[in-house]
Amino acid sequence: MSEVRRGPEPVLVLENVCKRYPHFSLGPLDAALELAPGTVTTLVGRNGSGKSLLLNMLVNWIKPTEGKIRLFGWTYPEGEVAIKSRLAYMPDLPELFYGATGSALVRQAKMLAPDWDDGRFRELAKRFELPNLDLPFETLSKGQRERLLLALVLSRTVPLYVLDEPTSGLDPYVRALLYDAWRERLEAGAALFLSSHDMAAVERFADVIVVMHAGRLLGPYVKDELLDRWALIAPEVGEGALTGRTPAGAPIGGTPAGAPIAEETLRRLPGVVAVT
Repeated sequence: MSEVRRGPEPVLVLENVCKRYPHFSLGPLDAALELAPGTVTTLVGRNGSGKSLLLNMLVNWIKPTEGKIRLFGWTYPEGEVAIKSRLAYMPDLPELFYGATGSALVRQAKMLAPDWDDGRFRELAKRFELPNLDLPFETLSKGQRERLLLALVLSRTVPLYVLDEPTSGLDPYVRALLYDAWRERLEAGAALFLSSHDMAAVERFADVIVVMHAGRLLGPYVKDELLDRWALIAPEVGEGALTGRTPAGAPIGGTPAGAPIAEETLRRLPGVVAVT
């Protein structure tokens, strides 16, 4: 199976990246992903394979035990402001926003993200039928939370959107609305890098697929070729790798309970570039 041809300056480069916990290890990861304008790169694999852990490392919420992550030519910590001014991240960790209202999240985004587009947020709020923004985040349904976070993230104007399970909790109608919003960002020249168990979305949108299995990466691969020849890879990653089944004893999301995450809640809010 042919791998994706890599250009001279990939947007994302992983160099011997490892994260070790007592009961789970991610890596070592060595990869170069183009994340080219107008393309969708999808990270797939079982729950517990390390997908969310990797995405959290890309935004420096969790620091690698060793190795180097380079985005847009910068590394952490020196390049943190430069990196975060070029990407918008939607985590699959709704509890991070408990205690805040939707209005508070919008105010933070306006204040901290210079690329915030208030007109786009108002349009997305109407399109996604967002709930009352004065309600506490934790009182919203799963679908309402997802729609609010997606509207916040997609209201930034950046070259890269990193989304962790963005279709989780969305009904088919709202998914269709989200797909339209994705197309608009792609047509504007942005790239999407997302993790997903939603194979309908993967088959519909992905240009490139990266497979995560037990803390290791396979790929990147051209989507159509990988799906056509999946039987050749399935024995390596497990026949349920694209179905979300969890191996016995694997930590959900790749992160054991109690694993350290960045302390400052502000840094986690959609739209935050830096907190000084």
